[in-house]
Amino acid sequence: MKNLKIILLVVILIQFTNYNTVSAQDSKDKAEWISSIDLNANIQEAKFQSEIEESKFFKGFLVAYNKSWSPGDTEIFDIEVPAKFYDQTERLFAYDLFPPTDGFLGWDEYSKELTKIVLNSSKFDVKLKPDTFRYARNGNVAWMSSSIIANGITKGGQEYQTAARQTVILEKTDNKWLVVHEHISVPYTPQQ
Repeated sequence: MKNLKIILLVVILIQFTNYNTVSAQDSKDKAEWISSIDLNANIQEAKFQSEIEESKFFKGFLVAYNKSWSPGDTEIFDIEVPAKFYDQTERLFAYDLFPPTDGFLGWDEYSKELTKIVLNSSKFDVKLKPDTFRYARNGNVAWMSSSIIANGITKGGQEYQTAARQTVILEKTDNKWLVVHEHISVPYTPQQ
């Protein structure tokens, strides 16, 4: 009986040590992921001085926004990171690749769905194809589009890569550009 208690104590100690090691590594990985994202990308206090400056700003916004959805190892994913890019009210409406067909109304509904999508994988990344970036702006509203590549590994170990398109509409409120609508789609390819 004494040996069983010692064995159980050793097992518990090993698991506790492993948990703390993994948690410390996850914290380091999470800090590296977050530090790679320009979380102030949506702030633009001065008027744009040129079209080139404006284009660079919006492209930088979209790059930072996609990085916020790209934790790599999904164990470190935190919805609060991409949340900084969104209007977090019922004004937000969005469509992604999955049901419902009528889309999502409001940040609360959409963030729950996107968290599920990311956490269905053990690895997840979204990359902008830079040469496909386009944008336009009219006053305090801007819209951007690009092709993206989403890749990762499912929880079951299956690797995947999906080419998709994204459209993101921003509105400037209180000196911040925030996503008020996004639409993610995959081109339809008819079967032969």
